[in-house]
Amino acid sequence: MVHNIKYKLRLAQGKNRSLRKIAKQQFVDNVDELLISRGTRLLLKGELNNFKKKPRARKWTLEDKLFALAIYKRSPRAYRFLIQHVTLPSEGTLKNVLHDIPLEVGILKSVLNLLKSNAQKMKPSERHCVLAFDEVYLVPHLKFSKKKKNVSGFENYGHRGQTHLVADHALVFLLQGLQKKWTQPVAFFYVHKTCPSSMLRSLITDVVRAVRETGLNVLATVSDQGPTNRGAVAELKANSTNDGIFYSVDNVKMVHIYDIPHIFKNIRNNLLSSDLEYEPGKIAKWANIIEYFKLDESICSTSRLTYKHMNPQGKEKMKLKFAAETISQKVAEGKKTIHVVSDGRKLPACMDTSSFLLIADKFFDLTNGASSSPAEQKKFTRSNVSNDSLHHKEWPLMIKHLQNWTYIRKTTGERHVPPRVKGWVQSVKGIMWLWSHLKSDSAPIRSLNLRHLNQDALENMFGTFSPNRPHPGREFSRHQPKSNQWGIDLRHQINVQYTPQRQVPVPNTHFIAAPTTPPCTPLVSVAMQSTPLLTPTPASTARSKVVASWVGASGASIQQTNTSSGSSVTNDELMQLVRAQQVHKLSIPQLKAILKGKTKISQKNKNTLVADVYELFV
Repeated sequence: MVHNIKYKLRLAQGKNRSLRKIAKQQFVDNVDELLISRGTRLLLKGELNNFKKKPRARKWTLEDKLFALAIYKRSPRAYRFLIQHVTLPSEGTLKNVLHDIPLEVGILKSVLNLLKSNAQKMKPSERHCVLAFDEVYLVPHLKFSKKKKNVSGFENYGHRGQTHLVADHALVFLLQGLQKKWTQPVAFFYVHKTCPSSMLRSLITDVVRAVRETGLNVLATVSDQGPTNRGAVAELKANSTNDGIFYSVDNVKMVHIYDIPHIFKNIRNNLLSSDLEYEPGKIAKWANIIEYFKLDESICSTSRLTYKHMNPQGKEKMKLKFAAETISQKVAEGKKTIHVVSDGRKLPACMDTSSFLLIADKFFDLTNGASSSPAEQKKFTRSNVSNDSLHHKEWPLMIKHLQNWTYIRKTTGERHVPPRVKGWVQSVKGIMWLWSHLKSDSAPIRSLNLRHLNQDALENMFGTFSPNRPHPGREFSRHQPKSNQWGIDLRHQINVQYTPQRQVPVPNTHFIAAPTTPPCTPLVSVAMQSTPLLTPTPASTARSKVVASWVGASGASIQQTNTSSGSSVTNDELMQLVRAQQVHKLSIPQLKAILKGKTKISQKNKNTLVADVYELFV
């Protein structure tokens, strides 16, 4: 009889546990039906599923890990603070996600495999893309890997071998769509100082061939005008005809376009040390711009010019903002206004420079394209290329005009034509050929955004790699990554596309694919929006119900315990007590006895029993 009762009791207890699990799972599933943001839903489901479990018993989905990884890479310090108050994956779990990804130096075959599957789903016009490449500085560093039993940090060209030199730069190749907005790193290499032109030419050919095997159509390459880049392009065009406009890879024509923002910055930098004769007898001088700045500053300061615009130093020379705001239509019109209002007495020698500013600003708009920001879409010249756009009329005139530009050194009077002027002419010719090719294609496109023909996406990606950034909005960091840390950052960037608007100037850049982990689970890209992390969530409501049920049975005792000290127990403090009780598997009487001082506990257990809660009530 007794055994029968015990058996029935065990059955009832087991059935009760099963019903509790079913009810809990139904409650968790109902979270998907709530009208809340995706990030809040992930946090709430993770809290409900793992709050009562020990840290090593918690289970996380891949989506949970990627979302937490996005927060962690934004600020590890903020993540460590959040993990004390919100149930999130541990740092070790997040690092394992990155370490499980096969990402070797060279062409990323796992990425190309996913690109191949995604390319089959694209329209023919969406498969057109360009290949951008650039180098980024790294801190020279050697590291021994116990797992792989090798030393990393040397110059490494992937399948083309490595040297004994310590790498201090990373060379990255990135694909960017012409019609559809997507970007994807497809190869990276570690180099010492810079990649030689002959090696760079071979790497460009190898990457283009690998990308074409996926079904994508690479029509152009994009880079800045570094000496090795110009040398590699010259070697590729060595056997080309038609004025060296294009080159061929496996008998397929391509063009090379130099980054227009870099060209524009270098035009301004050359103007600092040399005068520019842009038409016969018309010379633009930097001294005339300084004269206008001083006069405008003394009157009413109508322009945006500052002393940094007039005398850029160091990294300021590489900021497009200073160059575009100086060589602009607004500065040119400001000069003319002062000259006209003063009846020609003010700035009489600045009119040639004013005309040059208008011409250069127009040329920049014709080759840099339209911005996604409505505030910048103010000029008819700043638009996408289409059949009836003015580009087709202005580009030939622009080429003819640029071919007459000659710089005159201020010190020696020597005349010279720098590479940036020649590169601008070659880029315009390349864009013209690219548009004609796209229009004659079997799947023609209606318009072309010239912003897809620069290095912005690549430089934005580099900007997210620097650890310990002093401020999210700053372009440069005092701390450059090491080679091994940079590889980890690249893994993260491929798996989690994280583009908060304050950190990355182009928030509409999207990765098209990501590599797979050993059981072939696709790592989807997670776009994290910049939302407040500490706002109340439905998880707090769920906890308050638990608190209310616990307080209903024992709240009076706790209030009496603290009455003598003149303090009252707040709702947040009760929530901390509930957490301590559940984490340490304490019954309510045991916790009451500890709080009242009737039960002695060791110093070790006191430290583990949420020290702030114990100090608050004892």
